[in-house]
Amino acid sequence: MIFRQRKGKSRLTLQCPPALLALLKTHKQAQVAERLKAGDQWMDHDLVFTTKQGGPIERTEDRKQWKAILRQAGVREVRVHDARHTAATLLIEQGVQWCRRSWAIPG
Repeated sequence: MIFRQRKGKSRLTLQCPPALLALLKTHKQAQVAERLKAGDQWMDHDLVFTTKQGGPIERTEDRKQWKAILRQAGVREVRVHDARHTAATLLIEQGVQWCRRSWAIPG
C-alpha cells in the first residue's frame, strides 16, 4: 500500500475543536490496547484509523458503516456530503455564527 506525501514543502495545520481532540486522545489509547492485543500481527502504518491489526481500512468501509447507521436510524439513504450540508443548514437555523460553523464542518 502506498501513501502519498503532501505536495510541496509546506505543512498542513488543521484546527481541531477541543471536544474532538479529547475523542482523538481516547481513540489513541484504545488503539494502543488494540496494538498490544494484535502483538506481532500489528502492521504499523502510522494511521489514526485502522483495522484491528493496524492496517489501512478498506476505502469502501466508511460508506458501508454510514449506510448501516442510516438503516439503524430508519432514515432514507443519503450521501455523507448531503448530511454535511444538512448539518450546516441546521446550524444556520439555530443562529450559530459563521466562524463557528466553518470550524465545525471543515472543507
